[in-house]
Amino acid sequence: MKTVRVETKPAYEVLIGSGLLDGAGERCKRIVSGRRALLVAGGNVRKIYGEKVIQSLQNAGFETYLYTV
Repeated sequence: MKTVRVETKPAYEVLIGSGLLDGAGERCKRIVSGRRALLVAGGNVRKIYGEKVIQSLQNAGFETYLYTV
């Protein structure tokens, strides 16, 4: 896995690597205090990755919502 820091205000990190979507829920669980998640995705991205991310979030205990733009 590779981490890239994006220097904006505020700065944030982007993770790049194989298999990250399966662990998305557990990663989110470690860094946020809430237990509701909203996934915002374009139609094509949603079709390819949406269910995998939603499932990962639900498995980690999040109440999930999906919004397609």
